[in-house]
Amino acid sequence: MIDPPALSGNLFLFERPELLSKEEHGHLGLLTTTPPFAFARKVSAVPLMVSEFRSAQRYYPIVFTERDDPTPLAVLGVPEERNLFIDDEGRWQVPGYIPAYLRCYPFALATAATDRYALVFDRSAEMISERPDVPFFDGDALSETVQKRLELCRTYQAEKQRTDAFCDTLKRLDLLVPQEASRSIDGQSEPIAQYFGVHRDRLMNLDEGTIATLLRDGSLGAIVAHLFSLDNFDELLRLRDRTIPR
Repeated sequence: MIDPPALSGNLFLFERPELLSKEEHGHLGLLTTTPPFAFARKVSAVPLMVSEFRSAQRYYPIVFTERDDPTPLAVLGVPEERNLFIDDEGRWQVPGYIPAYLRCYPFALATAATDRYALVFDRSAEMISERPDVPFFDGDALSETVQKRLELCRTYQAEKQRTDAFCDTLKRLDLLVPQEASRSIDGQSEPIAQYFGVHRDRLMNLDEGTIATLLRDGSLGAIVAHLFSLDNFDELLRLRDRTIPR
């Protein structure tokens, strides 16, 4: 089974989340010399927003964690807990789309006590330093680099609401079923991943009105991207065989 990331709000991957403030963190910033994706070496699946499906489906299988409360994931490695797209130096080695969640890190938006979103960061991230190349703040304002990350986090949060609505539609229409990816070795089938995916026959049996609604709101395009993406399990296996010596 592809295990869902241990999400707490938007804080998957965060070991020590802190609310960013000038008073507490004015002396901190980012190291540009740190390999940008070293933190994701062992991330074999990452949350994916529905707006990313079109780009991500070219490179990664897009799957769902469960039927009742589904989260879309981009699968980055099978079956080991390893990201096959990151080399030993922590750099994204295979050209392709990098999921937005990883591009936001070490920042994210989290709900504050006022029910408003606040910018948080992972204090444990290797790229955070008291002797930074890029400071968090420029005077009393966020530095340009951090401001750009904030905008990316805001976009991600807005897309999360759309993604939640899309997943609610899949649940309401009962389209998600357990599925399995496998490979053949010496004539024997070996399972490599278990996940939830859209059942093609259930999709085809929807009435014309429902299909028209899915087409208009973009859900049908996302479903098709998900179905096409499942062919990438074969490419992941080929990448694993090239990356990990037997």
